[in-house]
Amino acid sequence: MQMLEKMASEAKERFESLGLPTRKSESFRYFPIKKFLDCSFTIAPKSEIKHEVQEGTIVFVNGRFSQALSSMPTTLELFSLERAMQTFSSALDRRMRQMLERETNPFVLSNLSEESEGAFLYIPPREILASPLQIIHYITKGGACHPRMHVVMGAGGEAVIEQKIICQTEEAHWINSMVDISVEKNGKLTWVSEPYGKGWLFESVRGSVKRDGALNLYHITEGSMGVRTDIEVDLIEENSETTLRGLCSLREKNQSHVRTFVRHLAPQTRSDQHYKTVLFDRSVASFDGEIYVEPQAQQTNAYQLNNALILSDDAACYSKPNLEIFADDVKASHGATTGQLDKDSLLYLKTRGLTGEAASRLLLRAFAKEILDQVPGGERFENLV
Repeated sequence: MQMLEKMASEAKERFESLGLPTRKSESFRYFPIKKFLDCSFTIAPKSEIKHEVQEGTIVFVNGRFSQALSSMPTTLELFSLERAMQTFSSALDRRMRQMLERETNPFVLSNLSEESEGAFLYIPPREILASPLQIIHYITKGGACHPRMHVVMGAGGEAVIEQKIICQTEEAHWINSMVDISVEKNGKLTWVSEPYGKGWLFESVRGSVKRDGALNLYHITEGSMGVRTDIEVDLIEENSETTLRGLCSLREKNQSHVRTFVRHLAPQTRSDQHYKTVLFDRSVASFDGEIYVEPQAQQTNAYQLNNALILSDDAACYSKPNLEIFADDVKASHGATTGQLDKDSLLYLKTRGLTGEAASRLLLRAFAKEILDQVPGGERFENLV
């Protein structure tokens, strides 16, 4: 615990030196930061819940990992972060110090400084899981929750992890989640965040991928008062890759804001980003994505695209794709589109007997399908749009 307390103290110092963001902070430019800061959350209290323990499930309650309610197959290792710092001390210490040195998101630092009741999951080498693992976050009280999860995907292994939030309170709450993922050589990890439409939700993901490894991140959301997804992935060895996908459907005054930063640090690395948003009513969305290619990362292949459908005069969407390339043998592209449903397509469907509402719904499903077809079990999100 002493090591965790020292790290928390260092994170708090960094948090205080950075300070809270404002509307002038570039990565929070479109986020309703003033409205959020006016909420002034205190830490959510501990709570007991009724939960049937099922194998392959990791449970957090109000941001705190519950070992008693969690269960993993015997081939995997699931520890509290406190115990993991003893068992995997050198690797975790090095990893967390690297995070502290370069972290610029004050809310990640807030997570690292305010809570130590996190979880550590180790999937051993060559372990290929036939069924997805589940992470369930129970929110039973109002206030701030700071769940923290560290995952190591062993060499040659393969797994899917699905994360969902179950809210059991009407009190105002803020979930400030931090997930750190390390993918070893030839490993493949797929992470799916399911929709959540209450409170404030900040989900920060930090990932690194070694030689021949792959990290796939899928985020599906319907927004809320403020959802902010902050992803950073380092492709640190040759032939590593990452795929980032997002689908967002916003109604009423809901908001969703995405920031991605992929660093290509080695030759022959690949990244593929594609985010789609549908906006109704007075909703707001933003996408801020960056691809960064180091000089030694020759033969990089990087792609980034953000598509938005704006279906109301009062909705707003902002897109900022960005490339920063210092290598000369690179294939990279980025783009963004904003528009409405195609009038010719709507007319065609109406001439085939569909009502205007049914035609619009069919086109929206087609817009979302390109993303959902790539998400494991994506068909269960078809009604989102």
